[in-house]
Amino acid sequence: MDTVARVAGVEADGGPGKGAVVRLQGCNFHCLYCHRAELIRSCTACGTCVTGCPAGALERVDGLRVVWDPSRCQGCGHCRRVCPNSSQPKTLAMTPPAVLRALAGAVPAGAVPRRLAPASPVVVSGGEPTLQPEFLRALLPLLRGRGARVILETNGSCAREVLTDLLPWLDGVVVGLKALDAALHRRLTGSGNARVLDNLRYLANSGRLAEVRTVVVPGFTDSPGAIGAVAGFLAALDPGIALRLIAFHPAGVRGVAAGWPPPADGVMERLAGVAREAGLRRVAPA
Repeated sequence: MDTVARVAGVEADGGPGKGAVVRLQGCNFHCLYCHRAELIRSCTACGTCVTGCPAGALERVDGLRVVWDPSRCQGCGHCRRVCPNSSQPKTLAMTPPAVLRALAGAVPAGAVPRRLAPASPVVVSGGEPTLQPEFLRALLPLLRGRGARVILETNGSCAREVLTDLLPWLDGVVVGLKALDAALHRRLTGSGNARVLDNLRYLANSGRLAEVRTVVVPGFTDSPGAIGAVAGFLAALDPGIALRLIAFHPAGVRGVAAGWPPPADGVMERLAGVAREAGLRRVAPA
């Protein structure tokens, strides 16, 4: 069993095709602007979230764990807002077959009974899902065996052998490239990007790179230089790589970045133009 943060229906950012989403808990990046900070770490059972839960859906057991009762949860978000550890108690220890059963109730209407809808992908995301490679090696073949298209969302930092093992079961990989400049990447995430760039080269050569996403953060990645560097790197690999530029928004963000503004009017379109001038044919500002 591994820690699953959420099994859900269609989400607005569910990736190409916007299908059902499986989110795994835990991330090795600590992005300043992360809008899902509750997925970064595992719960430490401090109990902060238990007090004030309006539905009484949380219980601290033996001081060792916080137990979540989904049947009582109202989805108010109190536990996520008050957690001091960039975590949440609303996780489940699930086996891959259990995830498959949960997805049976999450796929869009009209799916073939007992099968996942082939036209709609299952997006496996996080957090950073590749931190649970054994779980993925068991889950992905089950998803493909049920007829699903499978998309992996990753920050691209995993070891090459992890991607090599998973690629036969994936229809596409979405990589979040935070910045091309290594120092800027480290300022934003706390980690370097050498392995991310190496994995992007590998995925481009494999034909499985579905999309690259870069968040446009004012003061960090909202300059023509920053976006031009990202686009130039990708265009050298393949001008047909899809790049989605995502406007930073403080909703759900914690810490210092919660007070940062979104990009000014017109910035996203201008930067999309910069990316196209760098040689990319498929650039979408969002």
